[in-house]
Amino acid sequence: MNLFDSQVDEIVCNVSSFSVIFQMITLFKQASWAIQNIAGTGSKYRDMCLEKEYVNKLLQMLERFPNSNGLRNSISQAMVALCYQKPYPDWEKILPALPVFQKHISTIDSPEILENALWCIGCIASIVFSLIDLITN
Repeated sequence: MNLFDSQVDEIVCNVSSFSVIFQMITLFKQASWAIQNIAGTGSKYRDMCLEKEYVNKLLQMLERFPNSNGLRNSISQAMVALCYQKPYPDWEKILPALPVFQKHISTIDSPEILENALWCIGCIASIVFSLIDLITN
């Protein structure tokens, strides 16, 4: 094998790698959109998504590709759908998202994605604050 062949092989390998990563990100975005659409239909379907542990799956996707703005946006929107509606969901199923989103907001450079991430944090905070009110009353 000559130098040219090895360089071509390396380029093909890099392009293939990029293609696989792009396909995974696209698949993850589609999955998060599906979760958002199902959970956003009503509290019954939201609770079904929470029972399937979709919060953890979304967070795993985010951790896998933390720099994909499109994926971060899709996951933020799905998380809002998972915690926005009343009656509020079981807070223990939503709470694992809080530290992840707190970590990611410092690296977000898109106002739209930042807004969605902050909405998610706000929804989680609303759930926690309503529990505090319930306990103190």
